[in-house]
Amino acid sequence: MSYSSERIPTILLLEKDDETRRLLIENLRDRNYRVLAAIDEENAIEWLVNNQEIRPNLLVINQAKMSLEDCLKIIQRIDEKTGLSPKIPTIIIAEQYSPALEGTEARIDDNRYIIYLEDAQQLFALVARLCLRINTN
Repeated sequence: MSYSSERIPTILLLEKDDETRRLLIENLRDRNYRVLAAIDEENAIEWLVNNQEIRPNLLVINQAKMSLEDCLKIIQRIDEKTGLSPKIPTIIIAEQYSPALEGTEARIDDNRYIIYLEDAQQLFALVARLCLRINTN
């Protein structure tokens, strides 16, 4: 995937686990995405408030040890406290789910998705689809 420098999608990644965060950043950057990483809600809000000139095109958040409702509330607070548009596509990486859901994804609303990973390639494919949609709008 090749973009001019102005069209390179920027992804805000919320991931608490250091090793997972490092691997996701590395793999997303290898796929030509700009990645902003935060360890939690407060870190994401602080970064976005202090860097108003950079706005992510996509939000990826790991649901680790949270209910889906809690995860959606975090996304809403980030939107409200930073002026981030709620129209920005968001991917929630589910942490615990039944084997029947593995390898699937669901659309929660117009711009929110939950993904039940079978492998990382599934996440990267959804990121690519959403970023393609961003660049064609």
